[in-house]
Amino acid sequence: MPQRLKDNGVVPPDGYRWRCRETGYTVRARTRWTWVKSAREHLESNSIPVPADLEEQMHDQLCGQLPPEYCERPEGKGWINPRLKWNDIVDGTKAFLGLAKGGFNFVDPVEAERRAWLCVSCPNNIALSGCGTCRKMATLLTAEVAQRKTPYDADLKACAVCRCAIPAMIHFPMSALEVTDTSEKQALYPSEFCWKSKASPTYQPDMEMATA
Repeated sequence: MPQRLKDNGVVPPDGYRWRCRETGYTVRARTRWTWVKSAREHLESNSIPVPADLEEQMHDQLCGQLPPEYCERPEGKGWINPRLKWNDIVDGTKAFLGLAKGGFNFVDPVEAERRAWLCVSCPNNIALSGCGTCRKMATLLTAEVAQRKTPYDADLKACAVCRCAIPAMIHFPMSALEVTDTSEKQALYPSEFCWKSKASPTYQPDMEMATA
């Protein structure tokens, strides 16, 4: 059962938004009618078939990042709070330490690029809010991989599910990333395409490593 917005007269926080998986473009609007119309026009202008349930898909995606009071959702269905917290920094540290124990080995560049490509158009690839100190610490934690690049880095921000810096995360082996994995996070990763979702066809165990 897809999630759906409750009240036509209430504009969600930050407005209506929907990211097109095929193009990575985010449609934004202040009214629901304009939102759906703009999404349809975006698909048509890019020669992408408009699904019959387009509006339902848009509601479901948006509700995944809204508090419970804004949406009708199945019982037990979680939502993603994109605010960076101290606990997220702790998790990032654990993953970083897990990588260090492996001798700072990273995944093969081809695998990192595959992951980056999957993340670019994901609706959970967002700019995180939070205290300035938290963001600075997160930057420090990724310093060891700062020199590693993919063609998609300019479009990579942070994963709203794990609160990880995506340009760094894509280079970590699964054994390091899964140190902080939980069933709650697994339930929120898009199972259709996310490389971190164990239910996704794109999930792969640790690939061949490339020493830093």
